[in-house]
Amino acid sequence: LAGGLVVICIKRLATTEPTRVIMFYYAFWNALFALIPAALFWVTPTLPQLALLTVVGILGIGGQSLITHGLTMGEATVLVPLDYSRIIYSAALGYLLFNEIPGPWSFAGMALIVACSLYLVLTVVAFRQGRTYRLVATRANGQPAFGAYVRDPLTGVARAAGLIVLTLAGD
Repeated sequence: LAGGLVVICIKRLATTEPTRVIMFYYAFWNALFALIPAALFWVTPTLPQLALLTVVGILGIGGQSLITHGLTMGEATVLVPLDYSRIIYSAALGYLLFNEIPGPWSFAGMALIVACSLYLVLTVVAFRQGRTYRLVATRANGQPAFGAYVRDPLTGVARAAGLIVLTLAGD
């Protein structure tokens, strides 16, 4: 629920504010909400821990900047499901770095994420109302095919949206 509210707020603020201002609001409210638990359970970090926290902070700011900027430029219906692909990357890095094998529920979750992301990209976004396609005849691997192009409403530039290959069987 909180993640959904953050995405809505970012999309709303993006109409009037630049990325750095949105990031300031995000950091301010996160710090405010973390203040009470931090005051109750504070443990002073050692110098090596402080160095690691600094690296995590710098990487976190960079990542948050990229996510916020992406949400201001793209459609949330496409970007948010793709954001969950970090679970797949985490599982791969866990295996490569720590020899950790994900459990069956992890694989089921990864499959669900990939399936839902593909469904959204291929149906909801690609065929939304008001979008028209221009089909151009071509060939792919010796088979007849059509390149599908959609015109960007802001720039008027036609961009490739897909390739439809007709597979011929028999004579």
